[in-house]
Amino acid sequence: MTIKPETFDLLPLPEDINTRIDKFICKYITSLSRTQIQNLIKNNFVYEDQVVISSISSKVKNKSYHVTVPTPKANHIEGREIPLNIVYEDDDIILLNKQRGLTTHPGAGNYNNTLVNALINYLGDKLSSIGGTERPGIVHRLDKDTSGLLIVAKNDFSHQHLSNQLQTRELKRVYHAICWGTPKPILGTIETYIRRHKTNRLKMDVNKYDGKLAITHYKLIKSYNDKVSLIECSLATGRTHQIRVHMANVGYSIIGDKLYGSSHQTKYVSLPEKAGNLCHKFPGQALIAKKIGFIHPRSEEYLEFEIEYESYMKELIEALVEL
Repeated sequence: MTIKPETFDLLPLPEDINTRIDKFICKYITSLSRTQIQNLIKNNFVYEDQVVISSISSKVKNKSYHVTVPTPKANHIEGREIPLNIVYEDDDIILLNKQRGLTTHPGAGNYNNTLVNALINYLGDKLSSIGGTERPGIVHRLDKDTSGLLIVAKNDFSHQHLSNQLQTRELKRVYHAICWGTPKPILGTIETYIRRHKTNRLKMDVNKYDGKLAITHYKLIKSYNDKVSLIECSLATGRTHQIRVHMANVGYSIIGDKLYGSSHQTKYVSLPEKAGNLCHKFPGQALIAKKIGFIHPRSEEYLEFEIEYESYMKELIEALVEL
Protein backbone atom coordinates (compact mmCIF):
# COMPACT_ATOMS: atom_id res chain seq x y z
CA MET A 1 0.00 0.00 0.00
CA THR A 2 1.32 3.44 -0.96
CA ILE A 3 0.80 6.20 1.56
CA LYS A 4 0.00 9.47 -0.15
CA PRO A 5 0.98 12.92 1.15
CA GLU A 6 -1.70 14.87 3.02
CA THR A 7 -3.00 18.00 1.32
CA PHE A 8 -4.97 20.94 2.73
CA ASP A 9 -6.75 23.79 0.96
CA LEU A 10 -7.31 26.84 3.14
CA LEU A 11 -9.34 29.99 2.57
CA PRO A 12 -8.68 32.83 5.03
CA LEU A 13 -11.46 34.56 6.92
CA PRO A 14 -11.45 38.37 7.12
CA GLU A 15 -9.76 38.27 10.54
CA ASP A 16 -6.92 36.15 9.09
CA ILE A 17 -5.81 38.78 6.57
CA ASN A 18 -2.34 40.23 7.31
CA THR A 19 -1.49 37.62 9.94
CA ARG A 20 1.72 35.62 9.53
CA ILE A 21 1.37 32.64 7.24
CA ASP A 22 2.72 30.14 9.79
CA LYS A 23 0.26 31.33 12.45
CA PHE A 24 -2.59 31.15 9.93
CA ILE A 25 -1.81 27.56 8.96
CA CYS A 26 -1.29 26.54 12.59
CA LYS A 27 -4.79 27.86 13.37
CA TYR A 28 -6.47 25.54 10.86
CA ILE A 29 -4.18 22.50 10.75
CA THR A 30 -4.07 21.68 14.44
CA SER A 31 -2.39 18.30 13.91
CA LEU A 32 0.88 20.07 13.04
CA SER A 33 3.18 21.99 15.36
CA ARG A 34 4.37 25.51 14.59
CA THR A 35 7.86 24.16 13.92
CA GLN A 36 6.54 21.56 11.48
CA ILE A 37 4.59 24.23 9.59
CA GLN A 38 7.62 26.52 9.42
CA ASN A 39 9.65 23.64 7.98
CA LEU A 40 6.97 23.01 5.35
CA ILE A 41 7.13 26.66 4.31
CA LYS A 42 10.94 26.67 4.16
CA ASN A 43 10.88 23.51 2.01
CA ASN A 44 8.36 24.90 -0.51
CA PHE A 45 5.30 22.86 0.49
CA VAL A 46 3.01 25.89 0.88
CA TYR A 47 1.44 27.76 -2.06
CA GLU A 48 -0.47 31.02 -2.29
CA ASP A 49 -2.79 30.38 -5.22
CA GLN A 50 -0.21 28.66 -7.46
CA VAL A 51 2.87 30.55 -6.26
CA VAL A 52 5.20 28.96 -3.72
CA ILE A 53 5.74 30.74 -0.37
CA SER A 54 9.21 30.42 1.14
CA SER A 55 9.13 32.97 3.98
CA ILE A 56 7.52 32.11 7.32
CA SER A 57 6.86 35.81 7.93
CA SER A 58 4.77 36.28 4.76
CA LYS A 59 1.41 37.92 5.43
CA VAL A 60 -1.88 36.25 4.56
CA LYS A 61 -3.80 37.80 1.66
CA ASN A 62 -7.31 37.30 0.36
CA LYS A 63 -6.23 34.30 -1.68
CA SER A 64 -6.37 30.51 -1.48
CA TYR A 65 -3.61 28.50 0.21
CA HIS A 66 -2.51 24.95 -0.51
CA VAL A 67 -0.43 22.97 1.99
CA THR A 68 1.18 19.59 1.30
CA VAL A 69 2.43 17.43 4.16
CA PRO A 70 4.84 14.88 2.65
CA THR A 71 4.96 11.32 3.90
CA PRO A 72 7.73 10.82 6.46
CA LYS A 73 10.89 9.15 5.25
CA ALA A 74 11.79 5.78 6.63
CA ASN A 75 13.84 6.10 9.78
CA HIS A 76 17.46 5.41 8.83
CA ILE A 77 18.78 5.92 12.35
CA GLU A 78 19.61 2.59 13.96
CA GLY A 79 19.09 1.65 17.58
CA ARG A 80 22.14 1.13 19.76
CA GLU A 81 22.42 -0.52 23.15
CA ILE A 82 23.43 2.52 25.17
CA PRO A 83 22.43 2.69 28.86
CA LEU A 84 19.48 4.92 29.72
CA ASN A 85 19.00 6.39 33.19
CA ILE A 86 15.20 6.56 33.35
CA VAL A 87 13.78 8.86 36.03
CA TYR A 88 10.10 8.56 35.05
CA GLU A 89 8.12 6.85 32.29
CA ASP A 90 4.50 6.34 31.25
CA ASP A 91 2.58 5.86 27.98
CA ASP A 92 3.16 9.46 26.86
CA ILE A 93 6.57 10.60 28.07
CA ILE A 94 9.91 9.37 29.28
CA LEU A 95 12.12 11.50 31.53
CA LEU A 96 15.84 10.74 31.43
CA ASN A 97 18.98 11.72 33.30
CA LYS A 98 21.28 12.09 30.28
CA GLN A 99 24.87 11.18 30.98
CA ARG A 100 27.75 13.55 30.26
CA GLY A 101 29.48 12.79 26.95
CA LEU A 102 26.36 11.61 25.12
CA THR A 103 25.07 13.70 22.19
CA THR A 104 21.30 14.17 22.21
CA HIS A 105 20.54 13.47 18.54
CA PRO A 106 22.38 12.42 15.35
CA GLY A 107 24.20 14.98 13.26
CA ALA A 108 27.63 16.24 12.19
CA GLY A 109 28.85 12.75 11.33
CA ASN A 110 27.61 11.07 14.52
CA TYR A 111 24.68 8.84 13.55
CA ASN A 112 25.33 5.90 15.84
CA ASN A 113 26.21 6.94 19.38
CA THR A 114 23.52 9.36 20.52
CA LEU A 115 20.62 9.44 22.92
CA VAL A 116 18.26 8.97 19.96
CA ASN A 117 20.02 5.71 19.04
CA ALA A 118 19.51 4.54 22.61
CA LEU A 119 15.83 5.56 22.56
CA ILE A 120 15.19 3.74 19.27
CA ASN A 121 16.82 0.63 20.72
CA TYR A 122 14.61 0.89 23.82
CA LEU A 123 11.30 2.05 22.32
CA GLY A 124 11.49 1.25 18.60
CA ASP A 125 8.95 3.37 16.73
CA LYS A 126 7.11 4.40 19.91
CA LEU A 127 8.42 7.95 19.71
CA SER A 128 6.78 11.10 18.37
CA SER A 129 7.43 11.94 14.72
CA ILE A 130 7.35 15.74 15.07
CA GLY A 131 11.13 16.00 15.37
CA GLY A 132 11.61 14.14 12.09
CA THR A 133 13.56 10.96 11.43
CA GLU A 134 16.74 12.18 13.15
CA ARG A 135 15.11 13.63 16.28
CA PRO A 136 12.17 11.35 17.12
CA GLY A 137 10.68 12.26 20.48
CA ILE A 138 13.18 15.04 21.16
CA VAL A 139 11.35 18.03 22.68
CA HIS A 140 14.47 19.88 23.85
CA ARG A 141 18.16 19.02 23.97
CA LEU A 142 21.21 19.10 26.20
CA ASP A 143 24.76 19.73 25.02
CA LYS A 144 26.95 16.63 24.72
CA ASP A 145 28.96 17.45 27.85
CA THR A 146 26.02 18.68 29.92
CA SER A 147 24.30 16.03 32.03
CA GLY A 148 20.85 16.00 33.57
CA LEU A 149 17.12 15.92 33.04
CA LEU A 150 15.68 15.71 29.54
CA ILE A 151 12.08 14.94 28.59
CA VAL A 152 11.14 12.83 25.54
CA ALA A 153 7.71 12.50 23.92
CA LYS A 154 6.37 9.08 22.95
CA ASN A 155 3.65 10.44 20.67
CA ASP A 156 2.81 13.56 18.67
CA PHE A 157 0.09 14.65 21.09
CA SER A 158 2.55 14.80 23.98
CA HIS A 159 5.26 16.39 21.84
CA GLN A 160 3.03 19.23 20.69
CA HIS A 161 1.73 19.79 24.23
CA LEU A 162 5.26 19.97 25.66
CA SER A 163 6.53 22.15 22.80
CA ASN A 164 3.72 24.60 23.53
CA GLN A 165 4.84 24.70 27.18
CA LEU A 166 8.36 25.54 26.01
CA GLN A 167 7.05 28.42 23.93
CA THR A 168 4.83 29.76 26.73
CA ARG A 169 7.60 29.17 29.32
CA GLU A 170 5.43 26.87 31.40
CA LEU A 171 8.05 24.12 31.13
CA LYS A 172 10.56 24.95 33.87
CA ARG A 173 14.22 24.02 33.47
CA VAL A 174 16.69 24.72 36.27
CA TYR A 175 20.45 24.16 35.96
CA HIS A 176 23.29 24.24 38.46
CA ALA A 177 26.76 25.34 37.35
CA ILE A 178 30.17 25.85 38.93
CA CYS A 179 31.68 29.07 37.59
CA TRP A 180 34.84 31.08 37.92
CA GLY A 181 34.38 34.06 40.23
CA THR A 182 31.24 35.22 42.04
CA PRO A 183 28.52 36.89 39.95
CA LYS A 184 27.73 40.46 40.91
CA PRO A 185 24.96 41.12 41.53
CA ILE A 186 24.36 37.70 43.08
CA LEU A 187 20.83 37.59 41.67
CA GLY A 188 19.88 38.79 38.22
CA THR A 189 18.71 38.26 34.65
CA ILE A 190 20.86 38.15 31.53
CA GLU A 191 18.94 39.13 28.41
CA THR A 192 20.66 39.28 25.01
CA TYR A 193 20.37 38.04 21.47
CA ILE A 194 22.36 34.94 20.54
CA ARG A 195 23.51 33.98 17.05
CA ARG A 196 26.05 31.69 15.41
CA HIS A 197 29.61 33.03 15.71
CA LYS A 198 30.78 34.61 12.45
CA THR A 199 34.20 32.92 12.33
CA ASN A 200 33.95 29.90 14.66
CA ARG A 201 30.90 27.93 13.56
CA LEU A 202 31.13 25.69 16.65
CA LYS A 203 30.37 28.66 18.91
CA MET A 204 27.43 30.92 19.57
CA ASP A 205 27.86 34.64 20.06
CA VAL A 206 26.09 37.37 22.03
CA ASN A 207 24.74 40.30 20.04
CA LYS A 208 22.74 43.37 21.09
CA TYR A 209 20.36 43.41 18.16
CA ASP A 210 20.77 40.38 15.88
CA GLY A 211 19.93 36.72 16.53
CA LYS A 212 17.38 35.01 18.77
CA LEU A 213 16.28 36.47 22.09
CA ALA A 214 17.84 34.62 25.03
CA ILE A 215 16.88 35.13 28.69
CA THR A 216 18.63 33.48 31.64
CA HIS A 217 17.74 34.08 35.30
CA TYR A 218 20.54 33.29 37.75
CA LYS A 219 21.20 33.36 41.48
CA LEU A 220 24.18 32.56 43.67
CA ILE A 221 23.94 29.37 45.74
CA LYS A 222 27.40 29.52 47.33
CA SER A 223 30.63 31.44 46.81
CA TYR A 224 34.00 29.81 47.53
CA ASN A 225 36.23 32.71 48.58
CA ASP A 226 35.08 34.68 45.51
CA LYS A 227 37.28 32.48 43.30
CA VAL A 228 34.61 29.95 42.33
CA SER A 229 30.85 29.84 42.83
CA LEU A 230 27.94 27.45 42.58
CA ILE A 231 25.03 29.12 40.81
CA GLU A 232 21.50 28.26 39.76
CA CYS A 233 20.25 29.22 36.30
CA SER A 234 16.65 29.12 35.10
CA LEU A 235 15.90 29.26 31.39
CA ALA A 236 13.18 31.52 30.04
CA THR A 237 14.33 30.62 26.51
CA GLY A 238 16.27 27.65 25.20
CA ARG A 239 18.98 28.76 22.79
CA THR A 240 22.00 26.69 21.81
CA HIS A 241 24.70 26.89 24.54
CA GLN A 242 22.62 29.61 26.22
CA ILE A 243 23.85 29.34 29.83
CA ARG A 244 27.44 28.77 28.74
CA VAL A 245 27.37 31.80 26.43
CA HIS A 246 25.64 34.07 28.92
CA MET A 247 27.87 33.26 31.89
CA ALA A 248 31.03 33.66 29.79
CA ASN A 249 29.73 36.95 28.40
CA VAL A 250 29.32 38.47 31.87
CA GLY A 251 32.75 37.23 32.96
CA TYR A 252 31.89 34.09 34.95
CA SER A 253 32.49 31.22 32.55
CA ILE A 254 31.67 27.67 33.59
CA ILE A 255 34.53 25.50 34.84
CA GLY A 256 35.58 22.91 32.27
CA ASP A 257 34.03 24.79 29.34
CA LYS A 258 36.87 24.72 26.80
CA LEU A 259 34.79 26.40 24.11
CA TYR A 260 33.80 29.53 26.05
CA GLY A 261 36.18 29.59 29.01
CA SER A 262 39.67 29.43 27.52
CA SER A 263 40.70 32.75 29.10
CA HIS A 264 40.49 31.21 32.59
CA GLN A 265 43.00 28.38 32.13
CA THR A 266 45.57 30.07 34.42
CA LYS A 267 43.12 30.22 37.36
CA TYR A 268 43.61 26.52 38.18
CA VAL A 269 46.85 27.33 40.02
CA SER A 270 45.07 29.75 42.38
CA LEU A 271 43.04 26.91 43.90
CA PRO A 272 44.02 24.24 46.44
CA GLU A 273 45.81 21.39 44.68
CA LYS A 274 42.93 18.90 44.65
CA ALA A 275 40.33 21.46 43.55
CA GLY A 276 42.69 22.84 40.90
CA ASN A 277 43.36 19.38 39.48
CA LEU A 278 39.66 18.53 39.41
CA CYS A 279 38.85 21.79 37.61
CA HIS A 280 41.65 21.22 35.12
CA LYS A 281 40.51 17.67 34.35
CA PHE A 282 36.74 18.19 34.58
CA PRO A 283 35.09 16.09 31.82
CA GLY A 284 33.19 18.81 29.99
CA GLN A 285 31.53 21.86 31.53
CA ALA A 286 30.47 21.78 35.19
CA LEU A 287 26.80 22.16 34.31
CA ILE A 288 23.84 19.93 35.14
CA ALA A 289 20.14 20.15 34.24
CA LYS A 290 19.08 19.57 37.85
CA LYS A 291 15.33 20.27 37.95
CA ILE A 292 12.44 20.16 35.52
CA GLY A 293 8.77 20.98 35.95
CA PHE A 294 5.95 20.60 33.43
CA ILE A 295 2.25 19.96 32.98
CA HIS A 296 1.65 16.35 32.02
CA PRO A 297 0.14 16.29 28.50
CA ARG A 298 -2.51 13.70 29.34
CA SER A 299 -3.42 14.19 33.00
CA GLU A 300 -2.71 17.95 33.00
CA GLU A 301 -1.12 17.48 36.43
CA TYR A 302 1.95 19.57 37.22
CA LEU A 303 4.98 17.32 37.76
CA GLU A 304 8.39 18.31 39.07
CA PHE A 305 11.58 16.26 39.30
CA GLU A 306 15.05 16.89 40.72
CA ILE A 307 18.20 14.78 40.55
CA GLU A 308 21.36 14.53 42.64
CA TYR A 309 24.72 15.85 41.43
CA GLU A 310 26.77 13.39 39.45
CA SER A 311 30.02 12.15 41.04
CA TYR A 312 32.21 14.68 39.19
CA MET A 313 30.18 17.63 40.54
CA LYS A 314 30.03 16.20 44.07
CA GLU A 315 33.79 15.64 44.20
CA LEU A 316 34.57 19.14 42.97
CA ILE A 317 32.14 20.80 45.39
CA GLU A 318 33.66 18.85 48.30
CA ALA A 319 37.16 19.95 47.24
CA LEU A 320 36.11 23.59 46.97
CA VAL A 321 35.11 23.64 50.65
CA GLU A 322 38.84 23.96 51.39
CA LEU A 323 38.83 27.50 49.95
